[in-house]
Amino acid sequence: MLDLFNQHNIFEFIKFFILYFTEISLLFFCVSFLVFIVSEKFSQKLKKHLISTKISSFIKAFLVGAITPFCSCSTIPLLNGFLKSGVSLGVSSVFLLSSPLVNPVILTLLFMSFGFKFGIIYFTVIFISSLAFGLLLSKADQNLFLKDDFLKPKFSPNNPTKSFVFTPVNQTRACSCKDIKNNKNIYKMALLNSVKEYKKLFYYILLAMFIGAAIHGFVPQKLISNYLGSSDITSILISAFFGILLYVRVEALVPIGLALLASGASAAAFGAFVITAAGVSLPEIILLNRFFRPKFMAIFIAFILCVALAFAMFLKSFF
Repeated sequence: MLDLFNQHNIFEFIKFFILYFTEISLLFFCVSFLVFIVSEKFSQKLKKHLISTKISSFIKAFLVGAITPFCSCSTIPLLNGFLKSGVSLGVSSVFLLSSPLVNPVILTLLFMSFGFKFGIIYFTVIFISSLAFGLLLSKADQNLFLKDDFLKPKFSPNNPTKSFVFTPVNQTRACSCKDIKNNKNIYKMALLNSVKEYKKLFYYILLAMFIGAAIHGFVPQKLISNYLGSSDITSILISAFFGILLYVRVEALVPIGLALLASGASAAAFGAFVITAAGVSLPEIILLNRFFRPKFMAIFIAFILCVALAFAMFLKSFF
């Protein structure tokens, strides 16, 4: 046991922690600054077309999920706004899946850390599965899944802007769309927003770096190889179910994944863990119970598990 805390392991722990904490912090800050500017300029145009049930609305819902602020709690208030404004359950569900799993920071980190092939497979699986989930739900009766206060849409075609308010997560003066238009200093607002969003994520990044560094520096490679080193269905399922128990963002999972893969974990097992850890978590399940009946929650969790297994199978074929 004491051998785990030798000088070499401690040095590896510190090096890993400093390197990836600095890299991910800078990357998050820069990309969130740029995405804020883009989202504030184009989100108002996107929202006007989400009421429709055409295929384009599902794609736009995916894009809105991909450009929303990076704090995972943003999914819930925006989802609430969609449902209460008359956006269909199918279109809203595309956003529900894409929002925590896809954004420019995630994709950049995956491409940089795991390579082009891994990033392409990840994006393709999430894109196709999100649209499939939304299209399937659009064929079902919403009364089976939504709670009573979401069954009567408040959207009025004669006055759509009054009933549909697409506001940023930060309900503060610094980050409101109205102030940006009045002030016209979008770069200052983007800077303030990036700082606020980074503060929200700071402790998650700190914890993730600590876990990743501890795995890299102290966890024996043999132990990880025994449980996650295989690409068989047992290891994949263990990884997927373990991910549900955590409340971890994909950005924070990247350094943990680097440490796991370097220590002998298989890409397939790690892939399943990524999808479930980011796509569904115990805190999110509790919050979603505010909107949905148990039937939907069961379908949603089962679907996320299927996506995790599909992603793992693709990785198993290519890596």
